[in-house]
Amino acid sequence: MTLHAQKASCLGGWLHGTWAYETEDAQFNARVLAPEPITYRWYIMYSWTNQFVELPAVTGPTLTLTIVDLWDDWTMASVLVSNAAGETLWLGPATLSVYPLAISIPGSGTMGTASRYPATIQVRGMPTNLASVRVILYNLRHTRPDDLDILLVSPSGKKIMLMSDAGGNTSITNVTIVFEHLLSLPPDEEPIWSWQTHYFGPSNYGTPVETQLPGAPPGPYSTNLFDLVGDDANGLWQLYIYDDSQQNTGALLGSWWLEFTFQ
Repeated sequence: MTLHAQKASCLGGWLHGTWAYETEDAQFNARVLAPEPITYRWYIMYSWTNQFVELPAVTGPTLTLTIVDLWDDWTMASVLVSNAAGETLWLGPATLSVYPLAISIPGSGTMGTASRYPATIQVRGMPTNLASVRVILYNLRHTRPDDLDILLVSPSGKKIMLMSDAGGNTSITNVTIVFEHLLSLPPDEEPIWSWQTHYFGPSNYGTPVETQLPGAPPGPYSTNLFDLVGDDANGLWQLYIYDDSQQNTGALLGSWWLEFTFQ
């Protein structure tokens, strides 16, 4: 989206919308047509709020948001520019689009960790009294889902094994999985059918159950999302995906997302 401002005497310009993949920096660039010097006052409305706030530390023509994730999607920026003659002009608002970054899942050993390990979402602006959490994995594919260990770590440090050693030996393609408490468990040895959205409760199959993923916080790991009730949703959420076999690979093509309800 690009909004062009009307010229006011010798002052004019525009502010383009921008985009970035998860983990990248995103930049809004104000283009101003006027003699120097020009001053800039930037304002931002994050996607989880309903009002603009000023960013007094940003005084140049570029606003940079560092290491964005899907929580930043649909954030909007606007800038008030002025010239030496005292003329002022609003540019924007312009919108940030954040696109999912695929997570590749190689075989085991040191190469068993996913390409983003952990994949993270920095939650901000939410209430502090969680009632429920849904975790959504988009477009998962894998040649042997039984090899997968998928661990969620909350900002408070609680560790929930979402899925471990489930789905048997049948490969999966284009599977979206929604994890929520009070749902049935995924199949242990039976297939998880491809090209579908599945709703599961967390599970940790295997004998013994998984208690330590390489490089992740140590267990024991819960399989109960009720453990998060009453927590503060704000902070860094982490998703660890580990493949415990050498022969099979996969990817989480559409990344992941969190949904909350509050008490």
